[in-house]
Amino acid sequence: MTGRVALLALGVTLSLLAISACTSNSKAPAVTTTTATIEVTTAPTTLPPTTLPPTTTSTSTTTTEPTITTQLVITTTPITTTTASITSPTPLTAQQTTSTVLSPNEQAVRQAIQDYNRAYEECGIAPPTCDPRTFLATEGPALATAIQGFQRMASAGQYFAADSSSRFVPRTVTFESSTKAVLESCLYDGLVLLGPDGLDGKPTVVNDDRVSYLSVHVLYFELGGWRVGEERPFIRLGQGDLCPPA
Repeated sequence: MTGRVALLALGVTLSLLAISACTSNSKAPAVTTTTATIEVTTAPTTLPPTTLPPTTTSTSTTTTEPTITTQLVITTTPITTTTASITSPTPLTAQQTTSTVLSPNEQAVRQAIQDYNRAYEECGIAPPTCDPRTFLATEGPALATAIQGFQRMASAGQYFAADSSSRFVPRTVTFESSTKAVLESCLYDGLVLLGPDGLDGKPTVVNDDRVSYLSVHVLYFELGGWRVGEERPFIRLGQGDLCPPA
């Protein structure tokens, strides 16, 4: 919408995430020695009978059963076991979750963008009597841009229709300091820009395009409250109201 989009450069900051390397630990067990005792029993041995001279009156046969015990010592080969410990990197997420409990400062910034939207529309409804200094910060380029824009509207006899449906839906607030905050919002720009009356006696429609944008505003804490000081270039989302409920 005319007067709402500022042609300023938008910086994009990229972050790289370092990934941790994997590490491994190993531990070798002590040598294990197994002692096995094996008993081997031989078959009994029978000695042949002995024939004695005729003077002997009896014959004796002796049987012996010797037992042989063999001790076998078996030594096993030590086995080394390696255990690998892998540390996985922290997974990346597409969108970081934010707490639903807002700090007083964040609530104040979110309210400030609603106050800005209302004051901006009222200023555009009557550009000749508009004074942007009543709602914009002195720091940042927004004030100078607004003064020039509303002066051009007044000179051309242009103004906003009073039945606007524009709205901001704040998404995230980042505090760069105690007096500077960056607010990202979804903006539905429903402003209708009208011009001088035509031959039919009705105002001419200069621009009635209704579009949704991703907007970024920089706010400064001045005069006891948060005020918009910079309006960065919008990113067009599409035609119509595509913003979620507030």
